[in-house]
Amino acid sequence: MARAHELSRIASSRGDQPIGAVLVKDGKIICEFGNTVSTDSDPTMHGETGLIHYASHVLEKSMWEGSTLYTSLEPCIMCTGSIHWAGIKTVVYGGTTRQPSGAAWGPERLRLHEVYKRFGWDITVRGPLMDDEYLKVRAEHTARMAKR
Repeated sequence: MARAHELSRIASSRGDQPIGAVLVKDGKIICEFGNTVSTDSDPTMHGETGLIHYASHVLEKSMWEGSTLYTSLEPCIMCTGSIHWAGIKTVVYGGTTRQPSGAAWGPERLRLHEVYKRFGWDITVRGPLMDDEYLKVRAEHTARMAKR
């Protein structure tokens, strides 16, 4: 999880949203990615979907099916589906503050574990594990962006 937060800080330093993701299998990091939505001008390059995209180009799927994804922030609905279709079996997330109350898309979003349960997808979800750390990274990002 610490590496996911480190990647989120790196993404933020580039001007991207502070979200990092790490894929782990058999206790070893096999792939990692930080959000590149802004720098790549690609709205699908969230930390998690970017990680899956990258992993699919550098690793054989058999190497990462059944792996664990660690992400600095609870995945959005797009990433939630991508994680399932990628064959990832465990998601561990740090923070939960992706959609603040009053946001245009509303505060009543589906949570990661609710989506998996509703679809009957067998994916283990753990988190939030480091919500305070995510809030710290988010505050750093907000301050950095205000100076630009």
